[in-house]
Formats: sequence, C-alpha cells, structure tokens
Amino acid sequence: SSADGLGYYDLEIEVESGFVFEDWEQVDFDHYHNISSAGESWYRIVASQAGYLTSEATFSSDAGNIDLALYDSNLNALVSSSEEGDVERVDWLASADEEFYLRVSGTNSEINFQLTNLVAVTGEVVNVTGTAGNDNFAFTAGDDHQVSVNGVSYDFAEGAINTVNFDGTSGSDTITLTGTSADEIATVRVSDVRFFGAGFTVSAVQIENVSIDGGGGFDVVDMFGDAGDDTFVAHPTWAHLSGAGYSHLMSGFGEVNAYGAGGNDEAFFYDSVGDDTYVGGPTYGRLYGLGYDNLAEDFITYRAY
Repeated sequence: SSADGLGYYDLEIEVESGFVFEDWEQVDFDHYHNISSAGESWYRIVASQAGYLTSEATFSSDAGNIDLALYDSNLNALVSSSEEGDVERVDWLASADEEFYLRVSGTNSEINFQLTNLVAVTGEVVNVTGTAGNDNFAFTAGDDHQVSVNGVSYDFAEGAINTVNFDGTSGSDTITLTGTSADEIATVRVSDVRFFGAGFTVSAVQIENVSIDGGGGFDVVDMFGDAGDDTFVAHPTWAHLSGAGYSHLMSGFGEVNAYGAGGNDEAFFYDSVGDDTYVGGPTYGRLYGLGYDNLAEDFITYRAY
C-alpha cells in the first residue's frame, strides 16, 4: 500500500502447477500393465484417428476400487465410469489427433489398462482397422449389431448402421462373423470376404482366418481358393476351405459352393445319417441331402464318404 499518492510496485510471481500427469501419447491399441494409483492419477492420451477412444482398466477390486473419468484438453469433464466389479471403461467419439486426459481415482497397485482407437463411425458405416500385429475381429448381427476388435466390443442398434468394414492390415488376423435366423449370403475369397443379411453388409479384407456362422435360416456361401494347393472339406453342417496362409470355416450354411483356382486342389465330402446323393464329374463333385447341398468345382480330386 502507499501512505500518500500513487504507489508503484514490481511484483514477481512464480507459479508451480499441481497438475502432474504421465504422457501415454498417441493411442491405437496399447496396453499398460501393473500400473499403480494412490488416490488420483492422470494420463494424457491422443486419438490416432477419428472414432471411438476406449479406455479400459482391469484390476482386483479386493485390492481397492478405482474409477475412470475422461477430460478434454482444457480439463473439462466428458464422461466417467463407476462400475461395480473388476472392470472400468469409458468411451468417447474422438477426432483425429484430439488430446484427452484420463483420470484414475482410487487406490490400487496392480491396474492393467487397455486403450483402443480402432473403430470409426461415419453415418451408418462402421470402419474397423487392425494393427501391425495379429488381431481378432468379430461381428454378430441382431437387434443390436455387435462389433468387436481384440476383445473390445461395441453395440450398435439395428438401423443405426448398415455397413461394417474390417481391415486387418498386416499380421495374421482372425475374424468371426455370426448371422441371424434369417437367410443370409456370403462370398469368401482369400483376403476378401462379403457377408450380406437383412439390413447389414459386412466386408473383411486382409484377414487370413475367417469363420462364419450362418445363425439359422437357409444360408448360402460361395468359397474361392487361390492359385496354390487348396483343400475343401464339406460336412452337412460345416465346410472348410484352406490353403497356404489362409483358413475359411463356414458353419450352418444350407448351400456351400467351393471353387478351385489352380494348383493341386482336393475336395472331400462327408454325408449325413440320412439318405444322401452324390453326383460327380471330371470338373465337379456334389453331395446333398436333407437340409444341405455341398458343391465343389474345378478341383483336381474329389472324394465322397
């Protein structure tokens, strides 16, 4: 203060921030194991692409409960989770390169985190991208379509989406597709799969191991081999086409058509306990009976049992 007139002062202020965080940087599919939290911990994360940013923590609640909360770059609260049990999860639809802070509340010395940013939504289209490693994908059609990547699942109401695209990119990837009780159609080529049903279309590219369950109804699948040696094994309730670097398993399809594409291709047919009919020629073999019809064309060898 000044006793008389104006007073002029020079003030020097040093501010020390109390906000301390660990930088986990950009996220696509990342794991952090045995993380310890004592009261409150903060982590900075950045979305690698536009789409769902999912933060999931697994732990033993007997050793202490924790809760998660996601904040934007200005520390405005966006979403929080306070589930009962050993798993906490928060999801947010992020923009590419958007910055967030993840707050962990509670005390626990062994928390495992899984961060996922592999599922994008544009209108009625869902795009799922794999990593450079081996990925596991899944799609289940129903009243709520379920999309999963590496064990992280997302539910979409029927009618909210109509197309799901999976891209395995690199690695040895696996996908499991499940249809409904209605009639569906699949076309399965090496590294290129299409699965169609009422109100949905699924595509899967650069995925080596494919399993499709028709789910009921009279489903039809066309399977195509590659230029190498392929093996087709057909039973009344399932069929398998495989070759170098790929494996395609179809279950619950009423009609299965397999086509060779060169190489020393072999087809093996197995009948049912009922009355079955086998028809064979130089370029095809067909075994059919009650509820199933299996056909192979352009194979070198056909065997029916």
